[in-house]
Amino acid sequence: MLNKIKIIYPVLLISLFVISCNNNQNKDVNDRVDSIEVSDTTPGEKRDHFLFVGKYFGKPGVFKYNIQEQKYEPLFAVQKESVISLNYSRNLNSIFFLTAGKSGTRGGLP
Repeated sequence: MLNKIKIIYPVLLISLFVISCNNNQNKDVNDRVDSIEVSDTTPGEKRDHFLFVGKYFGKPGVFKYNIQEQKYEPLFAVQKESVISLNYSRNLNSIFFLTAGKSGTRGGLP
């Protein structure tokens, strides 16, 4: 009985592998690409600074980089919170960033 099972399982696995390899998928790239076209991704006006996420004393924070002076300064850096993501509005006039407080569990042995 065990010998039959030892033979049936490898044969079953190999047959499933062969069947899955014969799957005819559509190879046309144009069918897989989204139909949304982006006309222009460059801003219409020159900016003198941009914002980015970097480490400030080991915690993620938002920084402002001045392009002309080639210097950066922390804009939002709080030790109790970490910046998770930074998003710009479409017109580049507003920013939105998501922060998270301290997470984890504190425990001890009884």
